Amino acid sequence: MARDTREHVIFSAALFSEEEPELRLSPNSWLERVLWSQARTTGATDLDAVFAGLAQSRPVAVAEDRPELQHWHEVWNARRDPTRPFDEYFFAGDPVIVAPEKLSAKLIEQGVADPAVLWFQSVLKVWPVDWEPLARARRKALGQLAHEMLAAALQPGESAHKGFGRMPGEDAARTELDRALRRLRARWPEDRYWDSFFAELTHVCHGLLRNVYAIEAGDYVATEAWLPEAARLKLPSRELRVVGRLDLVRLDRPSWEGARVDIVDFKTGGDPKFSAERMGRTGASLQLGVYLSAVASLGAASGRVWMIKPGLDEIAGVDVSELSLGLDKLNWLDEALTRGVFGARTRDRSDYEPVGCTWPLASAPIAWAVLEEKFARTFDVGGEGGDA
Repeated sequence: MARDTREHVIFSAALFSEEEPELRLSPNSWLERVLWSQARTTGATDLDAVFAGLAQSRPVAVAEDRPELQHWHEVWNARRDPTRPFDEYFFAGDPVIVAPEKLSAKLIEQGVADPAVLWFQSVLKVWPVDWEPLARARRKALGQLAHEMLAAALQPGESAHKGFGRMPGEDAARTELDRALRRLRARWPEDRYWDSFFAELTHVCHGLLRNVYAIEAGDYVATEAWLPEAARLKLPSRELRVVGRLDLVRLDRPSWEGARVDIVDFKTGGDPKFSAERMGRTGASLQLGVYLSAVASLGAASGRVWMIKPGLDEIAGVDVSELSLGLDKLNWLDEALTRGVFGARTRDRSDYEPVGCTWPLASAPIAWAVLEEKFARTFDVGGEGGDA
């Protein structure tokens, strides 16, 4: 609107009254103040009359008058045509340039649900506005603090070797957990809200800890461990470097090479269902399957990944032998990186969708049903674009 203000400023118009949406457009409040400061509204001249005198009417160019406009009109229509696949004008580019060197496991999961996330975050390096302070702050804080408390309680009881050490006994871990919880409670005010929050957090942490020791796994442990730089995700035509942090890893030896590895992911809310079949069908919890595949690339002899919730026996796991089914969604990722075409499967904006937007707010949205048709024609695949 005001790219260069040295010579002139261009103002938009705005509705004068929210209660009267049929009123003609009037100057916005910014322009009103400029006119008042210039004393243009004194006497019998009202604001609308001044605005009408300043307004300029220009004929709108049609596509036939300008070839470049005609070209863009064709691009605009093609982006909304469900019978046409995604092309170079729809989140695509030279694969040498747009294919990322590495991806986080979480971003891969989000990208399978909606490739537009990969385009904006891994190619353009732009991220949406952080909505965490506005959305479910208590539940978010509960999960983050539970992860911190479990990491403190399960720290190795001896000096770690290559990041791994002997796992403490269950009683010792429970004692350390209670100690960490007491330190945390001392930081909060003494009132009913924080009493309630602390009681819920204590219940969640002890439930998660109990289920950690219910798993038959190795005696060596690492908490909040980052994947080594050598970790790779094997796709049909390439190996992609994967990054990510694991809540908890248990091994039968202090090394990835030749180990029996159990990856544990703590879950304090959301859908408790977890299986290789569901992962491959909907992409749900695909991040955990990517972790397991990356660990296998490090030379682990065998491996499992677990989703643990606080409830009694709320434990579900996937073995590395099931990964071929669970990672079926990644065939699309390999083709997208090879061709440099990402596309999108963004859900329609509505009051029922989570806060925040995948695309910039200034983007003209395209219906989800159209995107699904285009995606299927581009990659010759169907199915659900996300969890259902």
